Amino acid sequence: MKSKSFGHKLFLLFLMFAIIPAVIITLFGYFLLVESGDQAEYRENRYPEELTRYYNDLLFDNIEDGIEHYLATARTVSPLLDFIFIESDSSLQAVKRPELLSPELTADIIKTAGVRPRGFVEKENQYYQFSMKELATGEKIYAGLVHDHTYADLVETMRSSHASETADRSLRRRYIIFLAMLFITVSLLMVAASYLFSNRLAKNIARPLTELSEASKKIAGGNFNQKIEPAGDREIQVLVENFNSMAVQLEQITSRLAQTQRVAAWRQVARRFAHELKNPLQPLLISLYRIEKQLLDTEAYDKIYEPLRAASEELKHLTNLAERFSHLAKLPPPQMESADLKKIIRSVAHLYEARLAKFDFVVNLPDREIIARVDVAYLREALHNLLQNAIDASDEGERIVVNLDALDDRTNISITDHGEGMSPQAVTSARLPYYTTKDQGTGLGLAIVEKSVNELGGQLFIESKSGYGTTVTITLPYNRG
Repeated sequence: MKSKSFGHKLFLLFLMFAIIPAVIITLFGYFLLVESGDQAEYRENRYPEELTRYYNDLLFDNIEDGIEHYLATARTVSPLLDFIFIESDSSLQAVKRPELLSPELTADIIKTAGVRPRGFVEKENQYYQFSMKELATGEKIYAGLVHDHTYADLVETMRSSHASETADRSLRRRYIIFLAMLFITVSLLMVAASYLFSNRLAKNIARPLTELSEASKKIAGGNFNQKIEPAGDREIQVLVENFNSMAVQLEQITSRLAQTQRVAAWRQVARRFAHELKNPLQPLLISLYRIEKQLLDTEAYDKIYEPLRAASEELKHLTNLAERFSHLAKLPPPQMESADLKKIIRSVAHLYEARLAKFDFVVNLPDREIIARVDVAYLREALHNLLQNAIDASDEGERIVVNLDALDDRTNISITDHGEGMSPQAVTSARLPYYTTKDQGTGLGLAIVEKSVNELGGQLFIESKSGYGTTVTITLPYNRG
């Protein structure tokens, strides 16, 4: 199972702590909601709607009993009723206390009864509670009670309590919606803040450390060409810069060690090869000379002249090759001295002035003197080989550039041609003795250059790409004389 990234863990940690305020706000809001519910319940118990309803129903029942008594006793009015009147064929007949029944009040009662048979009509701070019964003859009997301001206060209290309860219920619903929206908003803000903070911390800490881990794995695998862009906090940037410096030093030490081992190995091979090759060459050349001399005045001489000359040329080539291998194996220890690198480069370039006339030849040198401790013979030999290679790789008119750059701790001498260039495989093999891409090359030039540079305590770098040319750089310690 793949482990979670550091940034993901940070996000979950921040989210866990950030969600606590949202939960606290929600719990506090819920507490307020419960308290408001308890207060509403207290008000409801103080003004019981059930009791009011029961009392009203009891009075309505008394009114309807009075109407039944009126009909059952040959229209004798019950003393419990305060008023009674009869509507018949659009005419009104007041039976009891007509002084209470003004035309407006009577009209209001009839109008209200048209909606429901029992109810209340308010008039001049008095409540007229009525009930209506329709007879089979079409007559309608209205009877009721009159309540003074005491009952009106009770009804008003009931209305206020009902309105307050209704408003409280509406407020509670809105409060629940507000609480839910607040929780969602705070939660989203907390999630966003957690993501931003965790992402920033991961960028400042986790990403540089992850890049360091990946780069260290590559270095452990032998790939020392690693560089990480400094990022994050100052401490992390210092760590990354130290890592980059360590990677550069490891690459230089490893490259120098590889060069030393490679040169040492090929030096042994060259010594053995030169010894084995030179031993039979001289007798072979003497034998060919004797054969040519004995057949000089015979008819067969004309037939064997060309084969003898070709064999002689090849033997001379092998002799020259043996000498080159012997030179590679027997380079003497360097004689280090302070020298001006600008003068050495100008001197070597001047020797090639005639041969470089047909090329676009450029020498870029700094204005100040560049004094370093080198073996002048070794350095001149290396520059001779590199310039010869650049000439061989270039066509007439193409640019050949020599650069000298002085840095704080090293100097770089580079020779660039704009010829065909080399493939990556050719660049890898170019340092090997007897590897060449030239028709007449010995393949020992770069091997000798690398050995010379290695003896001077420097490094040799080759950069090339097919179709774009080649740059060979000699990096030397800058000891400043």
